[in-house]
Amino acid sequence: MTAAQCNAQGLHRYSFNGCYKSTNVMLSVPLEKWYGTLGYSLNSNQGRYVYRRDLVDYDPHNPAGVPWEKIYQTHSRSRTWQAGVTRTFNIRDINLTSSLNAFIRNESAFNAQDKGIFITLSFSGSRNDVGGKRRSFSGGASWQASKQGNTQLGYNAAYSQYSDESGENETGISLNGVNTDNVTSSVYGRMGGQYGTGSLTLSDAWDRTTSGHILNSSAITAHH
Repeated sequence: MTAAQCNAQGLHRYSFNGCYKSTNVMLSVPLEKWYGTLGYSLNSNQGRYVYRRDLVDYDPHNPAGVPWEKIYQTHSRSRTWQAGVTRTFNIRDINLTSSLNAFIRNESAFNAQDKGIFITLSFSGSRNDVGGKRRSFSGGASWQASKQGNTQLGYNAAYSQYSDESGENETGISLNGVNTDNVTSSVYGRMGGQYGTGSLTLSDAWDRTTSGHILNSSAITAHH
């Protein structure tokens, strides 16, 4: 089903109900201590506006221009096959998951087939101390490279601590980023007691393109 406005360029919108269709199928099979996966994805887009900076570098239909210029993309269709292996194991109560995947993508908007691989590694764990204190941590990294795209490294880490068994008194910190282009970090605290609850979050987002920081803070209180 496709909406009537999908190809209406004058509306300058990114998408409408019915303009984008996506079908995904994934099969997983155990292989000794690993799991093998095979996936297929079919995506169809009826037309939309995108910023030039969101276009991939190998698009032959649009010459160089300012990154904030809006480009109208007509109907496109892409097919992607993906295969990989995944393994999850435990070391000293730390859960580790690793995966290696390869993909082949054909897209009607471009005249070149894209092939690539991506590797992911993640970990998580928790510790319980005397007195009800609980600590948890998690993190991960993913690396992706393709024939037509840029190499990309993503990473994240998080840590939180509960000071008692109530689950209402918590402090934590998190960090995530992509290459050295974008890095976001945050610190938060949450407290609860007889008279109410409150939380405070401080975050900072850094963008290498603008060499600027965006600071945010939020506070929430509730009384019983």
